[in-house]
Amino acid sequence: MIYLLGASHIMAILDACRAEGAAAPTFGPDRPPAFHDWPLQPGLLPDGLRAASIHISHTAPFWGPRLVEMLPDGQLGIAPGLQALLASANDDASAGGAGHTLFVAPRGEEYFHLSLEGVDAPYDFVLLERPDLAIAPGRAVLPLAVVRDRLAQQVSRTVLLLTAIRRLCPRLQVLRLPAPPPTASADVATWAAGRGQPPHPAQHLPSAVRLKLWLLHQQLLAQGTAPLDLPCLPVPAEATHAGGLLRPDHMEDPIHGNARYGALVCAQMAARVSPAPTKPVLEGALG
Repeated sequence: MIYLLGASHIMAILDACRAEGAAAPTFGPDRPPAFHDWPLQPGLLPDGLRAASIHISHTAPFWGPRLVEMLPDGQLGIAPGLQALLASANDDASAGGAGHTLFVAPRGEEYFHLSLEGVDAPYDFVLLERPDLAIAPGRAVLPLAVVRDRLAQQVSRTVLLLTAIRRLCPRLQVLRLPAPPPTASADVATWAAGRGQPPHPAQHLPSAVRLKLWLLHQQLLAQGTAPLDLPCLPVPAEATHAGGLLRPDHMEDPIHGNARYGALVCAQMAARVSPAPTKPVLEGALG
């Protein structure tokens, strides 16, 4: 069995793999989050698919505003509802033998929200791995450490969530799906305003800055989850330009992929589902 868990980024995948004409389960705040069998196109994935949304708007009415937090005693506090959800997948894997895989697409737009900050004093930074991403004109250059620290504060919450998932699913192979990279779309500012953000002129959101923030975001997630035996699939190469920006025909909006993007991810998922037993996670690796 294949499990898919995440927030808004799972929708591109689910839209891509839904059988034509089939009624799909709906996610929303009117029922507690749970894994639902998804109607698949024949031959798209080598096994059945069960999907669950942990978008904050779906979980908060039942499980509270935080799924996972670090308690004063250094232990992870995990919402009981999330524990039960993950236990259902892990128990199914225990009963059904090897080959079960959980793909996790956690919230991944922290980099975008950070790019919207500093309108009065727009900033930029140097990312040594990408010298081709030059400093945008008229922007103050911040030290990389400053930007990294600001982004790390947000990424740490995602790392806690992934730590809890890995801990509670020892019988499952667990793989992370990255958020799509940013797009060069000129509609970024308009879209952000439509999501409740203050209006921002487009020049405050240059694509090179957003791409550097996305790359740094991915670095921080990789470093934070390194002890967890939680590999991350790459962004499908066919979905991006040579420089790394998402192609317009693969975007739903400036931070989400569309069904075409989701179809490429489905192909990656199918290639990574393994019938071999997964190795257990050592408790010591989880803190």
